[in-house]
Amino acid sequence: MPPDTTLLAYTVSQGLFTGDPQAALDIAVTANTAGPVYCGQILIAIPVGPGGPGVFTAPPTASVSTNTWAPTSAPRRSADPYSTPDTTADYTATIVYDALTGTTQPIGTGLTLGLEGAVNNTFGDTEIQIRETSGTTPDPATFTTKETKVMVRKTPAGFYVRNFIATDPSSPTAPRTDFTKGADIRLQWESNGTNFKITTPSRTIDLGTKTEYTLSGGVSRDTTLILTATSTSSTGSQAVLYDKLTLTIANPDLTPTSVDITSTLDVKGSTTLAAATAAALTATGPVKVGSLSASGTVDAISLTASGATISGDLQAHDLIAESGLTAASAKLTNVTVNGSTGVTGPVSLFGQSEVIYSGTDSGGEVSVTKNTDGIVVMEFMGGDPTRDGASISVYIQVGGKGFALGSPENPRVISVPISAGTQWTYRVALSGFNYSLPPSITWYPLGQNQT
Repeated sequence: MPPDTTLLAYTVSQGLFTGDPQAALDIAVTANTAGPVYCGQILIAIPVGPGGPGVFTAPPTASVSTNTWAPTSAPRRSADPYSTPDTTADYTATIVYDALTGTTQPIGTGLTLGLEGAVNNTFGDTEIQIRETSGTTPDPATFTTKETKVMVRKTPAGFYVRNFIATDPSSPTAPRTDFTKGADIRLQWESNGTNFKITTPSRTIDLGTKTEYTLSGGVSRDTTLILTATSTSSTGSQAVLYDKLTLTIANPDLTPTSVDITSTLDVKGSTTLAAATAAALTATGPVKVGSLSASGTVDAISLTASGATISGDLQAHDLIAESGLTAASAKLTNVTVNGSTGVTGPVSLFGQSEVIYSGTDSGGEVSVTKNTDGIVVMEFMGGDPTRDGASISVYIQVGGKGFALGSPENPRVISVPISAGTQWTYRVALSGFNYSLPPSITWYPLGQNQT
Protein backbone atom coordinates (compact mmCIF):
# COMPACT_ATOMS: atom_id res chain seq x y z
CA MET A 1 0.00 0.00 0.00
CA PRO A 2 1.58 3.35 -1.02
CA PRO A 3 2.32 5.87 1.72
CA ASP A 4 -0.08 8.73 2.39
CA THR A 5 0.45 12.12 0.74
CA THR A 6 2.48 14.38 3.01
CA LEU A 7 0.68 17.07 4.96
CA LEU A 8 3.79 19.26 4.80
CA ALA A 9 5.47 20.90 1.80
CA TYR A 10 9.27 20.91 1.48
CA THR A 11 11.05 23.58 -0.58
CA VAL A 12 14.80 23.52 -1.31
CA SER A 13 16.04 27.09 -1.07
CA GLN A 14 18.96 26.91 -3.51
CA GLY A 15 21.14 24.67 -5.62
CA LEU A 16 24.74 23.67 -4.86
CA PHE A 17 28.03 24.06 -6.71
CA THR A 18 30.28 21.04 -7.17
CA GLY A 19 33.45 21.01 -5.09
CA ASP A 20 32.17 23.60 -2.59
CA PRO A 21 33.97 22.68 0.67
CA GLN A 22 31.30 24.16 2.93
CA ALA A 23 27.87 24.44 1.29
CA ALA A 24 24.57 25.05 3.08
CA LEU A 25 21.33 23.46 1.94
CA ASP A 26 18.12 24.79 3.53
CA ILE A 27 14.74 23.05 3.32
CA ALA A 28 11.72 25.23 4.22
CA VAL A 29 8.80 23.33 5.77
CA THR A 30 5.23 24.66 5.49
CA ALA A 31 1.71 23.27 5.85
CA ASN A 32 0.45 21.68 2.64
CA THR A 33 -3.25 21.90 3.58
CA ALA A 34 -5.64 24.63 4.68
CA GLY A 35 -6.29 23.20 8.16
CA PRO A 36 -3.85 22.82 11.08
CA VAL A 37 -1.04 20.28 10.70
CA TYR A 38 0.82 18.67 13.62
CA CYS A 39 4.09 16.83 13.30
CA GLY A 40 6.25 14.88 15.74
CA GLN A 41 9.18 13.81 13.54
CA ILE A 42 10.77 14.50 10.12
CA LEU A 43 13.41 12.15 8.69
CA ILE A 44 15.62 13.29 5.80
CA ALA A 45 17.60 10.69 3.84
CA ILE A 46 20.31 12.29 1.70
CA PRO A 47 22.80 10.44 -0.57
CA VAL A 48 26.44 11.00 0.39
CA GLY A 49 29.75 9.87 -1.03
CA PRO A 50 32.22 10.78 -3.80
CA GLY A 51 30.14 9.34 -6.67
CA GLY A 52 27.37 10.80 -8.81
CA PRO A 53 24.37 10.00 -6.57
CA GLY A 54 25.93 11.70 -3.56
CA VAL A 55 25.24 15.28 -2.58
CA PHE A 56 27.82 15.68 0.16
CA THR A 57 31.07 13.72 0.42
CA ALA A 58 30.26 12.82 4.07
CA PRO A 59 27.23 13.00 6.34
CA PRO A 60 26.31 16.70 6.63
CA THR A 61 25.95 18.72 9.81
CA ALA A 62 22.30 19.26 10.67
CA SER A 63 20.65 22.40 12.07
CA VAL A 64 17.14 23.71 12.63
CA SER A 65 15.71 27.24 12.73
CA THR A 66 13.76 26.89 16.01
CA ASN A 67 14.53 25.60 19.50
CA THR A 68 11.34 23.54 19.57
CA TRP A 69 12.98 20.99 17.27
CA ALA A 70 16.30 19.13 17.53
CA PRO A 71 18.23 17.15 14.87
CA THR A 72 20.07 13.85 15.42
CA SER A 73 22.15 11.77 13.01
CA ALA A 74 21.52 8.11 12.31
CA PRO A 75 23.96 5.45 11.04
CA ARG A 76 24.83 5.36 7.36
CA ARG A 77 22.48 3.23 5.34
CA SER A 78 22.29 1.72 1.85
CA ALA A 79 20.36 3.21 -1.09
CA ASP A 80 17.18 2.39 0.82
CA PRO A 81 17.22 4.93 3.69
CA TYR A 82 14.97 2.76 5.81
CA SER A 83 16.95 -0.49 5.54
CA THR A 84 19.67 -1.82 7.88
CA PRO A 85 22.94 0.17 8.16
CA ASP A 86 25.61 -0.23 5.49
CA THR A 87 29.22 1.02 5.19
CA THR A 88 29.69 1.18 1.41
CA ALA A 89 31.39 4.17 -0.20
CA ASP A 90 28.17 5.57 -1.69
CA TYR A 91 25.39 5.47 0.86
CA THR A 92 22.50 7.40 2.34
CA ALA A 93 22.80 9.34 5.60
CA THR A 94 19.65 9.95 7.61
CA ILE A 95 18.98 13.01 9.72
CA VAL A 96 16.08 12.82 12.18
CA TYR A 97 14.39 16.03 13.37
CA ASP A 98 12.24 15.56 16.52
CA ALA A 99 9.74 17.94 18.09
CA LEU A 100 10.85 18.81 21.65
CA THR A 101 7.95 20.58 23.39
CA GLY A 102 5.47 17.87 24.25
CA THR A 103 5.32 15.27 21.52
CA THR A 104 3.97 17.29 18.59
CA GLN A 105 4.33 20.70 16.99
CA PRO A 106 1.81 22.69 14.91
CA ILE A 107 3.51 23.70 11.66
CA GLY A 108 3.29 27.31 10.48
CA THR A 109 5.84 29.02 8.24
CA GLY A 110 8.87 29.34 10.52
CA LEU A 111 10.49 25.89 10.29
CA THR A 112 13.66 25.48 8.22
CA LEU A 113 15.81 22.34 8.27
CA GLY A 114 19.49 22.93 7.51
CA LEU A 115 22.21 20.64 6.11
CA GLU A 116 25.84 21.71 5.69
CA GLY A 117 28.86 19.93 4.29
CA ALA A 118 31.35 19.49 1.43
CA VAL A 119 29.75 18.93 -2.02
CA ASN A 120 31.28 16.24 -4.25
CA ASN A 121 32.61 16.97 -7.76
CA THR A 122 29.85 15.35 -9.85
CA PHE A 123 27.11 17.67 -11.09
CA GLY A 124 23.51 16.75 -11.82
CA ASP A 125 20.20 16.23 -10.00
CA THR A 126 19.84 14.10 -6.88
CA GLU A 127 16.72 13.11 -4.96
CA ILE A 128 16.39 13.59 -1.21
CA GLN A 129 13.85 11.31 0.47
CA ILE A 130 11.69 12.66 3.30
CA ARG A 131 9.46 10.81 5.76
CA GLU A 132 7.20 12.71 8.15
CA THR A 133 5.06 11.52 11.08
CA SER A 134 2.08 13.86 11.07
CA GLY A 135 -1.64 14.37 11.46
CA THR A 136 -4.36 16.99 11.58
CA THR A 137 -4.96 16.79 15.35
CA PRO A 138 -2.47 17.17 18.23
CA ASP A 139 -3.04 13.55 19.29
CA PRO A 140 0.05 11.47 18.27
CA ALA A 141 -2.12 8.35 18.24
CA THR A 142 -3.74 9.67 15.04
CA PHE A 143 -0.39 10.33 13.27
CA THR A 144 0.72 8.33 10.23
CA THR A 145 4.00 8.22 8.31
CA LYS A 146 4.03 9.83 4.90
CA GLU A 147 6.82 10.02 2.31
CA THR A 148 7.89 12.40 -0.45
CA LYS A 149 10.99 13.37 -2.46
CA VAL A 150 12.61 16.69 -3.36
CA MET A 151 15.25 17.40 -5.98
CA VAL A 152 18.64 19.00 -5.32
CA ARG A 153 20.60 20.37 -8.28
CA LYS A 154 24.42 20.37 -8.28
CA THR A 155 25.81 22.83 -10.81
CA PRO A 156 29.42 22.84 -12.07
CA ALA A 157 31.49 25.33 -10.17
CA GLY A 158 31.87 28.48 -12.25
CA PHE A 159 29.05 27.68 -14.71
CA TYR A 160 27.12 30.90 -15.23
CA VAL A 161 24.70 32.76 -17.48
CA ARG A 162 24.20 36.48 -16.95
CA ASN A 163 23.55 39.89 -18.56
CA PHE A 164 20.72 38.68 -20.81
CA ILE A 165 19.70 41.91 -22.60
CA ALA A 166 17.91 43.16 -25.73
CA THR A 167 19.05 46.04 -27.95
CA ASP A 168 18.30 47.66 -31.27
CA PRO A 169 20.60 46.02 -33.89
CA SER A 170 21.95 49.47 -34.76
CA SER A 171 22.76 50.27 -31.09
CA PRO A 172 24.15 47.04 -29.55
CA THR A 173 25.49 48.81 -26.44
CA ALA A 174 22.18 50.42 -25.40
CA PRO A 175 19.92 47.90 -23.61
CA ARG A 176 16.18 48.40 -23.90
CA THR A 177 12.99 46.46 -23.21
CA ASP A 178 10.37 48.40 -25.24
CA PHE A 179 10.08 47.91 -29.01
CA THR A 180 7.57 48.47 -31.81
CA LYS A 181 5.82 45.56 -33.49
CA GLY A 182 7.85 44.06 -36.32
CA ALA A 183 11.15 45.71 -35.32
CA ASP A 184 14.25 43.48 -35.27
CA ILE A 185 15.50 42.73 -31.73
CA ARG A 186 19.12 41.86 -30.97
CA LEU A 187 19.60 39.53 -27.97
CA GLN A 188 22.91 38.95 -26.21
CA TRP A 189 24.19 37.38 -22.98
CA GLU A 190 27.30 36.19 -21.17
CA SER A 191 27.90 32.52 -20.31
CA ASN A 192 30.55 29.80 -20.32
CA GLY A 193 28.02 27.15 -21.34
CA THR A 194 28.37 24.89 -24.36
CA ASN A 195 24.89 25.28 -25.89
CA PHE A 196 22.13 27.90 -25.85
CA LYS A 197 18.47 28.03 -26.81
CA ILE A 198 15.98 30.92 -26.98
CA THR A 199 12.33 30.05 -26.37
CA THR A 200 9.57 32.38 -27.61
CA PRO A 201 5.81 31.77 -27.24
CA SER A 202 5.78 30.11 -30.68
CA ARG A 203 9.12 28.31 -31.07
CA THR A 204 12.48 27.28 -29.59
CA ILE A 205 15.62 28.39 -31.43
CA ASP A 206 18.79 26.29 -31.02
CA LEU A 207 21.79 28.64 -31.27
CA GLY A 208 24.65 26.24 -30.61
CA THR A 209 27.52 28.07 -28.94
CA LYS A 210 26.52 31.59 -30.04
CA THR A 211 25.95 34.16 -27.29
CA GLU A 212 23.99 36.62 -29.44
CA TYR A 213 21.03 36.40 -31.81
CA THR A 214 18.89 38.83 -33.82
CA LEU A 215 15.19 38.08 -33.67
CA SER A 216 14.17 39.09 -37.19
CA GLY A 217 10.75 40.72 -37.29
CA GLY A 218 10.67 40.97 -33.50
CA VAL A 219 7.47 40.02 -31.69
CA SER A 220 3.89 41.24 -32.11
CA ARG A 221 2.90 41.51 -28.42
CA ASP A 222 4.41 41.65 -24.93
CA THR A 223 6.58 38.55 -24.59
CA THR A 224 8.86 36.82 -22.09
CA LEU A 225 11.86 35.09 -23.69
CA ILE A 226 13.54 32.15 -21.96
CA LEU A 227 17.29 31.57 -22.37
CA THR A 228 18.44 28.00 -21.71
CA ALA A 229 22.19 27.52 -21.15
CA THR A 230 23.65 24.00 -21.04
CA SER A 231 27.09 22.88 -19.86
CA THR A 232 28.18 19.40 -20.95
CA SER A 233 31.08 17.65 -19.20
CA SER A 234 33.64 15.36 -20.84
CA THR A 235 31.69 12.37 -19.56
CA GLY A 236 28.43 13.59 -21.13
CA SER A 237 26.79 14.85 -17.94
CA GLN A 238 24.81 18.05 -18.39
CA ALA A 239 23.95 21.02 -16.20
CA VAL A 240 21.34 23.59 -17.19
CA LEU A 241 20.80 27.23 -16.19
CA TYR A 242 17.94 29.51 -17.19
CA ASP A 243 17.44 33.25 -17.58
CA LYS A 244 14.47 35.25 -18.80
CA LEU A 245 13.84 38.63 -20.42
CA THR A 246 10.46 40.38 -20.74
CA LEU A 247 9.87 42.64 -23.75
CA THR A 248 7.00 45.12 -24.15
CA ILE A 249 5.55 46.16 -27.52
CA ALA A 250 4.31 49.73 -27.95
CA ASN A 251 1.76 48.83 -30.68
CA PRO A 252 0.92 45.17 -30.03
CA ASP A 253 -1.50 42.83 -31.79
CA LEU A 254 -4.35 41.99 -29.42
CA THR A 255 -6.80 39.09 -29.75
CA PRO A 256 -9.16 39.37 -26.77
CA THR A 257 -12.28 37.22 -26.50
CA SER A 258 -14.14 40.11 -24.87
CA VAL A 259 -13.47 43.79 -24.16
CA ASP A 260 -15.06 45.69 -21.26
CA ILE A 261 -14.26 49.41 -21.47
CA THR A 262 -15.57 51.91 -18.92
CA SER A 263 -14.28 54.97 -20.80
CA THR A 264 -13.80 55.74 -24.51
CA LEU A 265 -12.51 53.24 -27.09
CA ASP A 266 -10.89 55.12 -29.98
CA VAL A 267 -9.84 52.92 -32.91
CA LYS A 268 -7.90 54.33 -35.88
CA GLY A 269 -7.89 51.19 -38.07
CA SER A 270 -9.88 48.08 -38.86
CA THR A 271 -11.09 46.22 -35.75
CA THR A 272 -12.60 42.76 -35.33
CA LEU A 273 -13.92 41.74 -31.89
CA ALA A 274 -15.73 38.64 -30.65
CA ALA A 275 -17.64 40.78 -28.14
CA ALA A 276 -17.36 44.34 -26.84
CA THR A 277 -18.86 46.30 -23.96
CA ALA A 278 -17.96 49.99 -23.97
CA ALA A 279 -19.05 53.32 -22.55
CA ALA A 280 -18.41 54.86 -25.98
CA LEU A 281 -16.95 53.68 -29.28
CA THR A 282 -15.33 55.87 -31.92
CA ALA A 283 -13.64 54.30 -34.93
CA THR A 284 -12.26 55.89 -38.10
CA GLY A 285 -11.95 52.45 -39.74
CA PRO A 286 -14.27 49.45 -40.11
CA VAL A 287 -15.47 47.69 -36.94
CA LYS A 288 -16.66 44.07 -36.96
CA VAL A 289 -17.98 42.71 -33.67
CA GLY A 290 -19.86 39.58 -32.64
CA SER A 291 -21.78 41.39 -29.91
CA LEU A 292 -21.68 45.09 -29.05
CA SER A 293 -23.06 46.71 -25.91
CA ALA A 294 -22.44 50.44 -25.48
CA SER A 295 -23.81 52.78 -22.82
CA GLY A 296 -22.62 55.87 -24.70
CA THR A 297 -22.33 57.05 -28.29
CA VAL A 298 -21.16 54.76 -31.11
CA ASP A 299 -19.64 56.51 -34.14
CA ALA A 300 -18.07 54.34 -36.84
CA ILE A 301 -17.29 54.55 -40.54
CA SER A 302 -18.48 50.96 -40.96
CA LEU A 303 -20.12 48.79 -38.29
CA THR A 304 -20.96 45.10 -38.66
CA ALA A 305 -22.60 43.43 -35.65
CA SER A 306 -24.46 40.19 -35.07
CA GLY A 307 -26.26 41.97 -32.24
CA ALA A 308 -25.97 45.47 -30.77
CA THR A 309 -27.54 47.31 -27.84
CA ILE A 310 -26.64 51.01 -27.70
CA SER A 311 -28.02 53.31 -25.00
CA GLY A 312 -26.69 56.46 -26.67
CA ASP A 313 -26.63 57.70 -30.24
CA LEU A 314 -25.58 55.52 -33.19
CA GLN A 315 -23.96 57.09 -36.23
CA ALA A 316 -22.53 54.99 -39.06
CA HIS A 317 -21.92 55.45 -42.77
CA ASP A 318 -22.38 51.71 -43.37
CA LEU A 319 -24.26 49.44 -40.96
CA ILE A 320 -24.87 45.70 -41.25
CA ALA A 321 -26.98 44.27 -38.42
CA GLU A 322 -27.10 40.50 -38.67
CA SER A 323 -29.66 40.11 -35.88
CA GLY A 324 -30.90 42.52 -33.20
CA LEU A 325 -30.12 46.25 -33.17
CA THR A 326 -31.27 48.59 -30.40
CA ALA A 327 -30.26 52.27 -30.30
CA ALA A 328 -31.56 55.40 -28.58
CA SER A 329 -31.17 57.26 -31.89
CA ALA A 330 -29.45 56.47 -35.16
CA LYS A 331 -28.03 58.44 -38.07
CA LEU A 332 -27.15 56.01 -40.83
CA THR A 333 -25.97 56.43 -44.40
CA ASN A 334 -26.18 52.84 -45.63
CA VAL A 335 -28.03 50.09 -43.73
CA THR A 336 -28.21 46.36 -44.41
CA VAL A 337 -30.50 44.26 -42.22
CA ASN A 338 -30.32 40.50 -42.72
CA GLY A 339 -33.21 39.79 -40.35
CA SER A 340 -36.45 41.55 -39.50
CA THR A 341 -36.59 45.18 -38.42
CA GLY A 342 -39.07 46.47 -35.86
CA VAL A 343 -39.63 50.05 -34.77
CA THR A 344 -41.56 51.00 -31.63
CA GLY A 345 -41.01 54.77 -31.71
CA PRO A 346 -41.47 57.50 -34.34
CA VAL A 347 -39.57 56.99 -37.60
CA SER A 348 -38.50 59.72 -40.04
CA LEU A 349 -37.92 58.37 -43.55
CA PHE A 350 -38.22 61.34 -45.90
CA GLY A 351 -35.59 63.97 -46.37
CA GLN A 352 -36.09 67.56 -47.49
CA SER A 353 -38.18 67.75 -50.68
CA GLU A 354 -36.72 69.41 -53.77
CA VAL A 355 -38.55 71.15 -56.62
CA ILE A 356 -36.89 69.80 -59.74
CA TYR A 357 -38.78 72.03 -62.16
CA SER A 358 -41.69 74.48 -62.22
CA GLY A 359 -42.66 76.25 -65.42
CA THR A 360 -44.07 75.87 -68.90
CA ASP A 361 -41.04 74.89 -70.99
CA SER A 362 -38.16 72.74 -69.81
CA GLY A 363 -36.36 73.19 -73.10
CA GLY A 364 -36.61 69.55 -74.06
CA GLU A 365 -35.90 66.37 -72.13
CA VAL A 366 -33.88 66.77 -68.92
CA SER A 367 -32.03 63.81 -67.27
CA VAL A 368 -31.91 63.38 -63.48
CA THR A 369 -30.05 60.84 -61.24
CA LYS A 370 -30.34 60.77 -57.44
CA ASN A 371 -28.18 58.88 -54.93
CA THR A 372 -31.04 57.78 -52.71
CA ASP A 373 -34.39 56.10 -53.20
CA GLY A 374 -37.29 58.50 -53.52
CA ILE A 375 -40.59 59.47 -55.11
CA VAL A 376 -40.97 62.01 -57.94
CA VAL A 377 -44.34 63.79 -58.06
CA MET A 378 -45.53 65.52 -61.25
CA GLU A 379 -48.60 67.77 -60.98
CA PHE A 380 -50.57 70.27 -63.06
CA MET A 381 -53.72 71.76 -61.65
CA GLY A 382 -55.22 72.32 -65.12
CA GLY A 383 -56.26 75.32 -67.20
CA ASP A 384 -58.26 76.54 -70.21
CA PRO A 385 -57.03 76.89 -73.80
CA THR A 386 -56.72 80.55 -74.88
CA ARG A 387 -56.40 79.84 -78.58
CA ASP A 388 -56.75 77.20 -81.19
CA GLY A 389 -53.77 74.90 -81.39
CA ALA A 390 -53.04 75.03 -77.66
CA SER A 391 -50.73 72.15 -76.67
CA ILE A 392 -49.56 70.34 -73.52
CA SER A 393 -46.66 67.88 -73.05
CA VAL A 394 -45.83 67.02 -69.44
CA TYR A 395 -44.28 63.60 -68.80
CA ILE A 396 -41.67 61.55 -66.93
CA GLN A 397 -39.82 58.59 -68.38
CA VAL A 398 -37.95 55.98 -66.30
CA GLY A 399 -36.76 52.47 -67.13
CA GLY A 400 -38.29 52.60 -70.62
CA LYS A 401 -41.75 53.54 -69.31
CA GLY A 402 -43.46 56.92 -69.70
CA PHE A 403 -45.85 58.62 -67.31
CA ALA A 404 -47.72 61.63 -68.80
CA LEU A 405 -50.41 64.09 -67.75
CA GLY A 406 -53.43 63.89 -70.02
CA SER A 407 -56.20 66.36 -70.70
CA PRO A 408 -55.62 69.59 -68.77
CA GLU A 409 -59.30 70.15 -68.00
CA ASN A 410 -59.00 68.25 -64.70
CA PRO A 411 -56.29 68.45 -62.01
CA ARG A 412 -53.79 65.69 -62.48
CA VAL A 413 -51.01 64.25 -60.22
CA ILE A 414 -48.58 61.42 -61.00
CA SER A 415 -46.14 59.93 -58.44
CA VAL A 416 -43.39 57.54 -59.51
CA PRO A 417 -41.03 55.63 -57.10
CA ILE A 418 -37.43 55.65 -58.28
CA SER A 419 -34.44 53.65 -56.98
CA ALA A 420 -31.15 55.27 -56.02
CA GLY A 421 -28.81 55.66 -58.97
CA THR A 422 -31.56 55.26 -61.61
CA GLN A 423 -31.57 57.83 -64.40
CA TRP A 424 -34.95 59.33 -65.30
CA THR A 425 -36.04 62.14 -67.64
CA TYR A 426 -38.78 64.73 -67.69
CA ARG A 427 -40.19 67.19 -70.25
CA VAL A 428 -42.52 70.15 -69.82
CA ALA A 429 -43.95 72.05 -72.80
CA LEU A 430 -47.14 74.08 -72.41
CA SER A 431 -48.60 76.78 -74.71
CA GLY A 432 -51.96 78.44 -75.25
CA PHE A 433 -53.42 77.83 -71.77
CA ASN A 434 -54.69 79.81 -68.85
CA TYR A 435 -53.61 78.26 -65.49
CA SER A 436 -53.38 79.20 -61.86
CA LEU A 437 -50.11 77.33 -61.27
CA PRO A 438 -47.65 76.01 -63.85
CA PRO A 439 -46.76 72.30 -64.03
CA SER A 440 -44.21 71.23 -61.39
CA ILE A 441 -41.96 68.24 -60.71
CA THR A 442 -40.92 67.64 -57.08
CA TRP A 443 -38.45 65.07 -55.62
CA TYR A 444 -39.14 63.47 -52.20
CA PRO A 445 -36.02 61.56 -51.07
CA LEU A 446 -36.09 58.60 -48.69
CA GLY A 447 -33.16 59.32 -46.37
CA GLN A 448 -30.69 62.16 -45.95
CA ASN A 449 -28.51 61.92 -49.06
CA GLN A 450 -30.38 64.01 -51.64
CA THR A 451 -27.58 64.66 -54.12
